[in-house]
Amino acid sequence: MPRSLEFTDFERGMIIGLHLGERHSFSEIAVILKCSKGAVQGVIERYKEDERTTVQPRSGRPQKLSDRDERQLIRVTKKDRSATLDQITEEFNKNLTISASKRTVQRTLHYYGFYSRVAKRKPLVSEKNKRDRVLWCKNVKDWKEEWDKVIFSDESRYLLFKNDAHKLVWRLPDEKYKEDCLAPTVKHSEE
Repeated sequence: MPRSLEFTDFERGMIIGLHLGERHSFSEIAVILKCSKGAVQGVIERYKEDERTTVQPRSGRPQKLSDRDERQLIRVTKKDRSATLDQITEEFNKNLTISASKRTVQRTLHYYGFYSRVAKRKPLVSEKNKRDRVLWCKNVKDWKEEWDKVIFSDESRYLLFKNDAHKLVWRLPDEKYKEDCLAPTVKHSEE
């Protein structure tokens, strides 16, 4: 049984059933359910105190954002990946009846795995160039000796439209090379 922060009601019922019904010890139950002996002991002691397997509700401040609000925040973030946290918060609050702070927005984005990261720099390739490259690859796929006469040079410096600074984007860890998370570069920007 993989451990989470807390036992589910079903897991608590299993522990109580193994202890009362089948008379297993704390250690045996811990081995069967792959959890700690102390956790099993705590569940059984709480059951003996008030004869409940469910956890009592805890006090605490309710979340400010609903599930729907959080989905809306993700949509706002994906609409403009390079927006700053201030811009995302402002755009997000336009659609809410309540006002979320910058820290609440940041904490929610981090909870879903979105962090502001430096965008990977990749040469800007237009749709026409993509088609031309695929066509060229198909034409030369059977080359053998011809490759001895070809020289590739990649020592050019690329600037991002006269801006050499790092571009930040909000993305998930596995979206590093997603097209809207890249910083396109061009070989000769117009000055």
